[in-house]
Amino acid sequence: IRDWMGRFDGIPNVAKRMARMGQCFSSTEQAVLVRKHEVRMVPDMEGGAHPVSRKPYVFSDGVGMMSVPLAQEVYKVMKLKEQPSAIQIRYAGAKGMLCVNPELPNQKLLYLRPSMQKFPCTSSDYLEVVKVSAPRSVTLNRPLITILEQLGVPADVFIRLQDDMILEFTDALVCERNAVEMLSSWAKLALPFQDLTRAGFQLTLDPFFRSLLLAVYRNAVAGLRYKTRIALPVDRARNMLGVVDTTGVLRYGQVFVQCSEMGARASQQGPPKCRVITGQVLVTKCPCLHPGDVRKFTAIDEPRLHHVVDCIVFPGQGHRPHPDEMAGSDLDGDEYIVIWEPSLLFPGHNKQPMNFSDRNPEPERGEITINDMIQFLCNYIKNDSIGILSNAHLAWADQEEEGIYSRRCLAIAEKISICLDFAKSGRTAYLRREERPMFYPDFMEKGSHKISYRSDRVLGLLYRTCRSLEAAVGSLGHRHVDAGRCLALDVPGWQRYESAALAALADYNTRLRRILNQYGIASEGEAMACMVSTYDTYHNAQSDKLNMEDLVEKMTKFLTETTREVFFSELLTELKEEGLEDDEEERTRRKMQKASAWYMVTYSPDRPNTGLFSFPWCVADVLVEVLRRATPEQKRWCPDVLSKKIDDLIENNAVPVEGGNDAFRMAYAIIERWLRGETLLGQSADGKPGLCKGCLLKVYDDFLSSQKLSWSPSSARGKDMQLHEAEITEVSKVAEGKSEGQGNFTGVLACTKQECLVERQLPETCIPGGGPGDVGAIGGNLDAKCYDGPLAQIGQDGDYKSCPTFPKTQQNSREASPSLNSVISSSMQDPNEKESLDANEAADPIWKPKSSAAPRDGDKNRGVEVAPKLNSPPSKDEPSAGTLVVRFLRWCLEHLELPKELCPHNVCSGGGYEGHRQTHRLPMVALRTYSSLAVSLDPCHLGLPCDPTLHEPHQEVTERDPVRIPIANPAFHRKLKENIDEVRELLKRWTGVQDVHIQWQEDGGSYIVVTSMGRDWQIWYLEELLMQRWLPQAIDKGSLDEFLVVKGACQQ
Repeated sequence: IRDWMGRFDGIPNVAKRMARMGQCFSSTEQAVLVRKHEVRMVPDMEGGAHPVSRKPYVFSDGVGMMSVPLAQEVYKVMKLKEQPSAIQIRYAGAKGMLCVNPELPNQKLLYLRPSMQKFPCTSSDYLEVVKVSAPRSVTLNRPLITILEQLGVPADVFIRLQDDMILEFTDALVCERNAVEMLSSWAKLALPFQDLTRAGFQLTLDPFFRSLLLAVYRNAVAGLRYKTRIALPVDRARNMLGVVDTTGVLRYGQVFVQCSEMGARASQQGPPKCRVITGQVLVTKCPCLHPGDVRKFTAIDEPRLHHVVDCIVFPGQGHRPHPDEMAGSDLDGDEYIVIWEPSLLFPGHNKQPMNFSDRNPEPERGEITINDMIQFLCNYIKNDSIGILSNAHLAWADQEEEGIYSRRCLAIAEKISICLDFAKSGRTAYLRREERPMFYPDFMEKGSHKISYRSDRVLGLLYRTCRSLEAAVGSLGHRHVDAGRCLALDVPGWQRYESAALAALADYNTRLRRILNQYGIASEGEAMACMVSTYDTYHNAQSDKLNMEDLVEKMTKFLTETTREVFFSELLTELKEEGLEDDEEERTRRKMQKASAWYMVTYSPDRPNTGLFSFPWCVADVLVEVLRRATPEQKRWCPDVLSKKIDDLIENNAVPVEGGNDAFRMAYAIIERWLRGETLLGQSADGKPGLCKGCLLKVYDDFLSSQKLSWSPSSARGKDMQLHEAEITEVSKVAEGKSEGQGNFTGVLACTKQECLVERQLPETCIPGGGPGDVGAIGGNLDAKCYDGPLAQIGQDGDYKSCPTFPKTQQNSREASPSLNSVISSSMQDPNEKESLDANEAADPIWKPKSSAAPRDGDKNRGVEVAPKLNSPPSKDEPSAGTLVVRFLRWCLEHLELPKELCPHNVCSGGGYEGHRQTHRLPMVALRTYSSLAVSLDPCHLGLPCDPTLHEPHQEVTERDPVRIPIANPAFHRKLKENIDEVRELLKRWTGVQDVHIQWQEDGGSYIVVTSMGRDWQIWYLEELLMQRWLPQAIDKGSLDEFLVVKGACQQ
C-alpha cells in the first residue's frame, strides 16, 4: 500500500514523511482524469527575504492555476450548481489550490508550481477535490475577540453584535422571513426555503423545518455559550480561500475581495449577484494569537481580477507575503476571515507580525523504519498540548495588565506556533512553571477544579449576557408543533402512489437512521442541517467533530440525491409503459400526485412517530409547484404564533389576571405576573433583590413610548376601556409647549432621555375627576413636588397606598393605579401629532366612556373619534395584549443598558443596591424567557397556562456546578470558621438564592467550594459576588452598599 501511495524515500525526516503519507488519506472527491501531457510546471513567485535564513519568501506558496475548459469539466463531473473560482486539490503527489485563469489557453490544462509538489507519485492521474470556493459565513471567536479588543475595538461593538445575533437566531424560530434567511445562510441543505414560504408554506410550524431551525439555533447557542462564537452579518464578513494575484496589479498592502450573494436572496432564480469590496478590510487566519496576526489591508477594484469570486486575492510582490504575516500561513487551502464591518476595524496601524521559522526539519541519522513511524505517532499523541497552551494564553491575555502584549502571552503564542507544525517538524513546546495560570476567568467555566475570577474584559461581559440561553436550550425536547398535514399538499388522486410511497419512506428512514446511529446524532434536523450538537464521545475532539460533520453532509447529500433519482426514474418508467411520456399535462399531474403521496404518508397521523420528516422534501421543488396551485383557504398561516397563543388564552378566559379589559392593561398584568413568578418583582420586603412596581411602570412606559411601537392614536376602544376602568369620566387635552420653568411633558412617566429627567415637571396637585392637574391628564402647568408625594406612599411590596390626592376608586385598585392610567394614556398619543389646542378646547370634555350617545356637532370638525362600546371589536391599529407582551420582551433585549440610577420611590432594594433601581436585571430574565418561548412556543414560560402533556414540568429552581474560591483574608477565614451560618444567610439575602452550601478544602491553601440552589439569575449574581476581592470586607460589615454603589462593581 505504501508503494502505491508514492515514493517517500526522498524525505529524510520521519515527521515530514508521515505528514506526506497522511496527504493520501485526505477526504476528497474524485473529479477529472488529467493526463501527464495536460500538466504544466510553472515557477513560483518569489521575493523579499526571511530575516534569519535570508531565503526568499514564496508568494505563490501552494497555489497553481487551471484553464477554463478544465474547470468546466470539474464543475460538470461534480454536478456543481455554481462555478467556483478556486478549488483545493490533491493530484498525484501535489497538493494546494487551483484558481481559474481565463488568460490561459482554451484547452484542458493544469498548472502546478514547485511549492505544490510534495512527493513523486505515478499511481494516480485523477484530480481529486477537497473543497471549492463558495460563500461562507464568519463567526468571531475568543482569541480573535481578545486581539480586536486589545487593539482598540470598543467592548460595546461586540456586545451589540452578540445581541443582534441572539435576536436574529431567536426570531428565526417564530418569524418566517428570519427563518428563511437563517436556513439559507447557515443550514448546509440545498432546499428552496424562500420559494416554499412565498408559495404559502409556513416553515416555523412544520416539524421538519423547525427541526432544522432548532439545530441551527442550538449550534449557535452552544457556540456563544462555550466559545463566544458571534456570527457576523454575511454582508459584512466572509470566510474565504486565499489565492495569489497572477496579474501583478496588486501592491503590498492591497487585496482584491469579491463576494457573491448569500442567504435568501442567493436562492432566487438566476446566477447570484457579486459585489466587489473596496476600502479597508480586516483579514486574519485562525488560530490568531499574536497582535500582528490580525491585519488591515486596502481592498481595491481591479477589473482584471473580476473572474475571482468568494476568494481573497493577495499580492504576489512585496517584502513579505501577507499570508505569512498572519500566523505563518500559506495558500495551499487555508481559509481567511475577511471583515469589512467598519466598527470592527481597529484604530492605528498594523502591529509588527511574528517571525516564523522557515528552517527545514533535521534529517534522521539513519534509514527511517516502521518502528520510527510508530514511535513518532505515539509521540504525536502524547505531545498534543495545543489545547493546554491555548487555554493558558487565553487566561493570561485576560488577567495580565498588558494582555496579549505581555511577555507571557507572546512566549506562549510562539510555542503554539511550534506545536502546530509538530506533525511536519517533530518539534514541540511546553509551558514553564510560571506560565501555568493559577486563576481562570469566569467565562472559561473551570468550576471547582480551578480558581475562577470575574473577568472585566469583553469576553466576561459577553459570557454573562448570553448564559441565560442555557435554559432555552434545555427546552429543546418539547413537542413544539403539531405534525398535522398541510391541506394545500393534498393533491386529489395521490392514493394511487400510496403503497409505493410507504415502501420508499421505509427504505429512506432506514438509511437515515443508519447515519444517525453511526455517529450518535440526536436528531434528524442536526444531521440534515449538518450542525451536530449531540454526538458520541468517539468524535469528541473539535477536529473530529468538524470532519464528522463533513462526512455527514456528504452522506445526507448522497441520500437525498439517490432518493430524488428514484422518484423521477419510477415516474418516467410508469409514463413510458403507458405511452404518456410526451403528455406534458399528464406528466405534471402524476408528478404532483406522487410528491403529494410522499408528503401524505410521511405526515400521516396513523404512522408511528419516528420523528423523521425529511423524506418528502427530497422533491421540495415539486411540492412548491403543488403549493402554488393550491387555494389560499387550503394554506395555514399564523404570522405571529407567540402573540396568537397568548391572545387565545386571553380570549378563552384561561389567563387568571385582573388587568382590565384592554390590551395595554392585560399586557401589563401578564408582564407583572411573569416578573413575580421570576421573583424579580416585589421582593424587597424580605431583603431579597426586587424591582418595585413604580420602576416597572417606568420601564413599561419607556417601552410604549419607543418609536418602534408607535401606533395610530385612533385606537378608540383602547382609550375607552382605559378610561372606563379608571372611572374617569372625561379627560382634557392641554396645549403642549414649554413656558419658562416648565418641561415638555407627554405623560407622567413618558420621557426616556437622560437629559429630560431633570426638566420633567409633574403636577403640584392631583384633582380628582379630570382637568389639567389630574395625573391622567396630558400636559398642563406641572410641578414635581406632588409627584414625589404620591409615589412616596408606595409600600414595601411596590404597591400604591392611599393618597388623599388620588380618587378613592383608584386608591383601592392595584391594577388601576393612576400611574398605570397615565402610562397607558400617554401611549395613546400620536407621536407625530403637532397640533395644539387652546385652553378652552382643553377644558371641553371629549370622552364619555359609559355613553353610547351620538357625537356632538363639533366633534366631527375637531377630528375627534367617538368611543365605541366596550364590547366592540378591537380597532385594526390597536396592538393585542400578546403582541405587546412579546414586543416588550424583545424591547428589553434591545435595551440591555437599562437605567441603574436611584429608585425615585426609594423602594427597589436587595443585592446591595439598596435604594437603586433593579431594572438592570430585566434583560437577562427577558432573554431567557423570550428564547424559551421561541423554542417551545409555549406561553407557560410567562407563567400562563399550558398543555402539560407537551413537556415535562419546568425546573424553575436549579442547582449549579460548584465554584471554588480562595480564602486569603485571615479575618474572613476566622469568620467562616466561627460564623459560617451568618455568611450563608448574608449571601442568601443579598442574592435571593434559596440555599447556599459552603465546603472547606485544604489543598496547599484554604479554599471554599460553594454550591447554591435558586433561579438562574440569582445563582449567577451569587457567582459574581463570590469572585469579588472585596467580598470579605462586605461580609464583615454586613452590607454591600459602599462596595457596589461607590465602586460601581457588579453592574453587569
